[in-house]
Order: sequence, then C-alpha cells, then structure tokens
Amino acid sequence: MGWDKQYNHLKPIMTALCIDNRNIKMLHLVRYNIIKQDNTRYLIKFKSGGAKWYSKNRFTDTQPIHKPKPIQVIEKKLINNLF
Repeated sequence: MGWDKQYNHLKPIMTALCIDNRNIKMLHLVRYNIIKQDNTRYLIKFKSGGAKWYSKNRFTDTQPIHKPKPIQVIEKKLINNLF
C-alpha cells in the first residue's frame, strides 16, 4: 500500500530556495520546507510526505516560518485595549 512516510507528523521550521539540483532527480529550483538541520545538511520535506537529507550548499535564502498567534491571545489584547 505504498511507502510509509515517517516524517508526515513533523512541521517545517524554515524554508529554503534550491540553487543547485545537479545529479539529483528529486530537487527542482523552487522553495522547499526544512524539517531538521545539522551542521552540514538540511532534511527537506516533499509534498508527498517523504523527506531526504541534502547538503546545505545546495540551498540559499533560508527564512524561518512564523507561527500565527492564537485567536484567544489576540482577542484578549483587543479587550484590554478597549478598557
């Protein structure tokens, strides 16, 4: 029934733009989600749910993913500003 996707439950921590896809069929020159990183590699998550480690040299322009604030926190701030 297909491959087991062991990285489906992990959310990306940042995104990066691929600038070097030589000799790799899976990478294209687009922005990818990064799940984990170590000193020399990024764990890239694909839309299928699978992931693979690639060298940091292949990517540039990394941007952290900002988590949206919960609605309750925003509502409390609005109420406090009113009174």
